[in-house]
Amino acid sequence: MIDKKQTIAAIATPPGKGGIGIIRLSGPQTLKTLQALGVQNTAARLACFNHFRNSIGETLDQGISIYFPGPESYTGEDVAEIQAHGGQFVLNSILEEILTYGVRLARPGEFTERAFLNGKLDLLQAEAVSDLIESSSTEALQSALRSLNGQFSERIDALLKSVVEIRVFVESALDFPDEEIDFLKESDIQEKLSDVLNSSSALLQSARRGRLFSEGVNIAIIGPPNAGKSSLLNFLARSERAIVTAIPGTTRDTLEDRVVLDGIPVTVVDTAGIRTTSDPIELEGIKRTGQAAKEADLLIYVREAGSYSDADISYDIPIPASTPIVNLYNKIDLQNEPAEIKLSAKNSAVVFLSIKTGSGTGLMKQEIKRLLGLSESAETGLSARTRHVAALNKTQEHLISAQKKLVATKPAAELVAEELLAAQKNIEEITGESTADDLLGKIFSNFCIGK
Repeated sequence: MIDKKQTIAAIATPPGKGGIGIIRLSGPQTLKTLQALGVQNTAARLACFNHFRNSIGETLDQGISIYFPGPESYTGEDVAEIQAHGGQFVLNSILEEILTYGVRLARPGEFTERAFLNGKLDLLQAEAVSDLIESSSTEALQSALRSLNGQFSERIDALLKSVVEIRVFVESALDFPDEEIDFLKESDIQEKLSDVLNSSSALLQSARRGRLFSEGVNIAIIGPPNAGKSSLLNFLARSERAIVTAIPGTTRDTLEDRVVLDGIPVTVVDTAGIRTTSDPIELEGIKRTGQAAKEADLLIYVREAGSYSDADISYDIPIPASTPIVNLYNKIDLQNEPAEIKLSAKNSAVVFLSIKTGSGTGLMKQEIKRLLGLSESAETGLSARTRHVAALNKTQEHLISAQKKLVATKPAAELVAEELLAAQKNIEEITGESTADDLLGKIFSNFCIGK
């Protein structure tokens, strides 16, 4: 837990040279520290030009200081920003001087953690700050901004309020044990619970969509040698990232690249071709292909167009049943076949295309997005993380269980209330109302220092 009596400081701009570098302070000693640095004008929220000096009066640099008295500040405490020249030596010199006044170096994310603990942000908004910094596409940026502005929190709070309202009503039935069944069946509680389930389901879908934009997705490209796997990686990366030759087995190890596919941050993994071989190096590559397939969020299996059959598609390595897969039949330009989608099922697709000419690549992207739940009609995503999706999944499970117990021939109010309480706790975990300290520490440790 944070000691609010301590004042913290850190460089808030990235390492390297720049026109401006920023040092942030937060805590009760902020004002005294500014004055010790030679700052004379400490009027609230006023940018003032200063010479920053050390304890013997030597000038360290000149620049701007801004003082934000608490609680009207980012952290809710007294906060200051020092805007100096952006050289690393200059900033370190000022920071070292600051640390001599009983101020300590901030941990990663500690400024935002203090904002959370002081009620300036809830946990969803705090995480959105990090997602905003890490955003790598317009879609990810907009999702993070929506969550930072409180849209995700508002929907979570509305869901929580509805669950608590139903739970309180069900628990009131416990006060009338002889009339408990009639009390529940004659009310509109079933209808209300059904509405809550629909709201929870819609929010879960939006969170799943948002998670892809904030955390990205892993796609593994697998298949036999010379089918066009490396060419596909180069196409997605828009560069000659992988070596492409007519020699089978050219790719012997996994090769990763980070790309943005229609706004989605994607880690694409090119893998060794799958075939029977006695070459120990190639065998190790094929083993790594299997591992990449297990870890992927989505698989792309590439074959040559002439090998397609209407029979069930088989694979040369184990494919996780729950992993969506796009089966690409490449080189249609050599077979005089049209670009088309042969199959568009719940968890799989079959697309005919030519990576060389680009024909059908739009269809491939369409199916990738569909299988990831990113269809054009899908609800706008909110900046979400795996932990949010997991908590909403558990919430949904408990709500469904509560509904089943409620519609039973002899509904038991105690059991229904138990499920609703479990759902409530999972929702509260999302915004930090009932989040363990060790989880909070893990969340904020992934922030950059100075934020």
